[in-house]
Amino acid sequence: MFAVISLSHLSYPLLLVLLLWALIFTIGSNGCRSGVSSGHRVEGTVVSSTQAIARYPPTVDYTPQNVGQPNILTPEYTVESTKSVSSILSVQNPIRSRAVESVQTGGTKPDPRNSIPDPSAANVLELASQLIPGLPSNLDRYSIPEISDLIQGHQETFFVADMLGMEMGTIKATLKYISPNVYWFVSNDVYVSHDDLISGADDFEAHIFPDVVNRFGSLWPSGSVGKRLTVLNARLGGPAGYYSSSDEYPITVRQYSNQRKMIYINPQIRRPGTPEYLSTLAHELQHAVHWNMNQGQSTWLNEGLSQLAESNLGHDSQNANAFVNSQPTSLVYWPSEIANLSAYYGAAFLFIEFLSGQPSVKDDMRPLLSTGGKGINAINILLQEAGSRDDFNTIFSRWIVANYWRKTKDGQYSYPHRLVSVPFTDVIRKVGRLSLSQPQYSARYVLLDLTDPGVSVRISGDTEVSLFPSTPPNSGFCWWSNRGDSISTTLTRSFDLVSLEAATLRLNIWFDIEYQWDYGYVQVSTDQGQTWDILSGELATSNNPMGNSFGSGYSGFSDGWVEDHIDLTSYAGQEVLVRFNYVTDDAISAPGFCLDTISVPELGFYDDASSEHGWVSDGFYRTNSYVRQSYMMWVVCAQDGAWEIKRIDLDILNQGHIDIPGFDRLDEAVLIIGTVAKGSSRPAKYEIFVERLE
Repeated sequence: MFAVISLSHLSYPLLLVLLLWALIFTIGSNGCRSGVSSGHRVEGTVVSSTQAIARYPPTVDYTPQNVGQPNILTPEYTVESTKSVSSILSVQNPIRSRAVESVQTGGTKPDPRNSIPDPSAANVLELASQLIPGLPSNLDRYSIPEISDLIQGHQETFFVADMLGMEMGTIKATLKYISPNVYWFVSNDVYVSHDDLISGADDFEAHIFPDVVNRFGSLWPSGSVGKRLTVLNARLGGPAGYYSSSDEYPITVRQYSNQRKMIYINPQIRRPGTPEYLSTLAHELQHAVHWNMNQGQSTWLNEGLSQLAESNLGHDSQNANAFVNSQPTSLVYWPSEIANLSAYYGAAFLFIEFLSGQPSVKDDMRPLLSTGGKGINAINILLQEAGSRDDFNTIFSRWIVANYWRKTKDGQYSYPHRLVSVPFTDVIRKVGRLSLSQPQYSARYVLLDLTDPGVSVRISGDTEVSLFPSTPPNSGFCWWSNRGDSISTTLTRSFDLVSLEAATLRLNIWFDIEYQWDYGYVQVSTDQGQTWDILSGELATSNNPMGNSFGSGYSGFSDGWVEDHIDLTSYAGQEVLVRFNYVTDDAISAPGFCLDTISVPELGFYDDASSEHGWVSDGFYRTNSYVRQSYMMWVVCAQDGAWEIKRIDLDILNQGHIDIPGFDRLDEAVLIIGTVAKGSSRPAKYEIFVERLE
């Protein structure tokens, strides 16, 4: 199973983690202003940003507005680009905050049901036993052939992914060196200096392996003795390196499995023995350890931890500066098209580094990998088990402040070991109204650069946000597959077709699914769910270039709500179970799919998702396509070298208000706006009203 691709490390469905080229920056103070000192999981590095791999379709849910430049605002405002401000002190300033009085308004209400369930991690072995004919029900991933007692000079044929060509191929390689924990193979068609290879192997054994295992967890299951990792040095068709969890399964389950724990390195991009080679090894080793400790982790969290593994060994992330200069960038939701993921990798790394400095974490990541949770939920479990009163939202809220605060070891709003200086995203120079939008789990930094003696700032944000570009056309509700990396969700119902001679399943469906990496299936069982047949509609695809699919399924982008139908005639005369199944790989994931209407006309069955209607859900969610929109808002003020951070509390209607008297005596005032919405990667929208304080 790949993962994602990025400028430092990317991931595709075989659990691939691609690393794209990026410039190395040291984040720190840089300038002054206003007198204030201022898959598989595929991992790897693509040769250059212009060679980044585009994963069809381009379904990013937002377009960054004028990256590196101010946004287009209402006529009342003049906007300009600004430099970031450096070091800051924390003190008290006379500002007041209050929530606006709550009032009832009309409009679309959020789905009244319970909150979106956390989807289950995909159990690939269980799915394979259900969906691949002839496989036993008690599959064991450790039943793959034991790789041991190999000798130097041994030759093997390996499956290798071509990320640029989106295909799998084979190469022949020779075992060139054996170290205590690794078999070091080199492809027969590339040259690697033996001295360089041994230098890299020795450094791996002396520093990388012990450090990553001690900090993150075991590479092997309990009881494993004498096992070795395989490192293959070969041309990879784009990435600098990757780890693929597909190799951990029998070839009967994953058709391109090399049936061993492996890391792939491109020696033409990462010369063995160099710091870049060692950094890539550390990154990929964390992925391999992570999969052993917690299969199916969210991409952003897994990638952040792999970059932390690099940083711990002195190889600082190449992507932090890309994030700093690409505000606003989502921490959690990454785009499906991989053109430039460096900023996303930078966000993940900086958040994990900030998290590691929290008192309840204390730079110990092993408990995080051991939670069994995914992404945000894993962090919530970690904090709860540590006895902390914080949760993910609390840490995220502090983090977006820390990215402006620029002081180390200065309390809860600071990084433990670095300075971060995000630039202002917007500047307000006159009283009036400003309308803004931004990705979920991102932040904007709005400089209030007015000359008025006192100002009043009012915030009004949307209370809900959609999951999809358009609402379900019939009842307004649909059954949503949920979303996430390495998940398997199902929606199941029984149908009595005994009295029928022919039957058709008709669907009204919307889908945005990572093309040729993730799939949505329609399945039928005649043995009470022990095994399932995969059915194909007119809109399904059988394309399976990377070996992720179990059969024909929905993948790609539907471009709106579309009709499809599936022939059930071969099941007429029987009682059957019909199941919708959404399965994603280890890496980037899109919003998924939603079923607006489901019908079997010959049976007189019609369901518009207005009620449960007998369906049994495991991870699916019946929704009106809207979820709760939340915000974190702060104001940071400076006066005579003294600084204050003040939270702006919002009411249930997402409205809030703050007065800043003596504004003309301040050296600087900045609004920080963070956005959070579970399940939705659609942009958050809000307005800022600035008035003179009478």
